[in-house]
Order: sequence, then C-alpha cells, then structure tokens
Amino acid sequence: MNARRINAAAGVVLAAQKQRNTATGIAAALEAAGLLQSPESAAERAQLQDDITGACLARYEEEQENLRLRARVAELEAQAAELKADRADRQDDLAGALGHSKGTEWPDLISVAAAATASEARPVEDPHDSPLHHTYALGRDLPEVTPAAERLLSGDELKRALRGHLFGGGAS
Repeated sequence: MNARRINAAAGVVLAAQKQRNTATGIAAALEAAGLLQSPESAAERAQLQDDITGACLARYEEEQENLRLRARVAELEAQAAELKADRADRQDDLAGALGHSKGTEWPDLISVAAAATASEARPVEDPHDSPLHHTYALGRDLPEVTPAAERLLSGDELKRALRGHLFGGGAS
C-alpha cells in the first residue's frame, strides 16, 4: 500500500461527498484525479498533461509574437503612408515650380524638367578658371634666352635709340 495514494484518494472522496455526489460521482472524481489508474498510466497521463501545457504555452507565445508583428506592420504602414503623402506634396511643389497643375505624374515632370535644363545655355569653362590651372610656366614654355652680349647695343646705336625716343625723330 502506498500511503500517499491512499491519502490523496481520501481527500478526493471527502471533497466529492461534500458536494453530495453519489458513488458514481465519487468514482468519477477519483478517475479525474488519476487515482484509479496504474502508476504507469498515471505517469503517462501526467506526461501528456505536461505536453498539452507546453503546447498551450507555445501557442500563447506565438500569439504574442503575432500581436507584436501586427503592431509593427501597422507602424510601418503608417510610416509608408506618411512618406507617400510627403512625396505627393513634393511632387505637387515641383509641378507648381514647373508651371503645371497639381497631380501631374512623375514621368511628365521629369521630361519637362529635363527639357528645361537642356534648353539652358551652359557656359563653357574658361581653362584659366580651372582649379588645376597654374600661373607659373615651365622652362619649355618660356621664350628662348639669348646671350647678354647680343642684347647690348653699341654706343652709337644706343645714342640713336635715345634720341629717337626722346625727341621723337630720327637719329642724327
């Protein structure tokens, strides 16, 4: 005899008697409590009950995750709607700037903007305005240098040049 099983059965019988159950009601209460089963079948029943509890818990967690995901989807849909409205406002602003009515489609606005941009004359860049332009010249770019002796004028040539320059006339 197992004292624990007997005490458990006594507790179930007492509770069933307080509810004024018949003998069949008491037997049903014992069966529900798992006391009319063999220890093996009672262990199996307890294992099945644990499996059912685990499955219910897993389902509850999945439902919570689904709720969280639904809330995130709603949040993203609200952001998408806000971005779509902002895009429509910008599209209408661009349409107004190009002289078209609100609601003009993007492809039409793009072709109008491209045509307006293409028609504008673009200035050709001056090569000296380039950030790569340097004002210094390399040796190969400078004029050829002549010896100093060749550049000096003789005394008579110098006098004639000065007279011509000073008196605006010919040399004498």
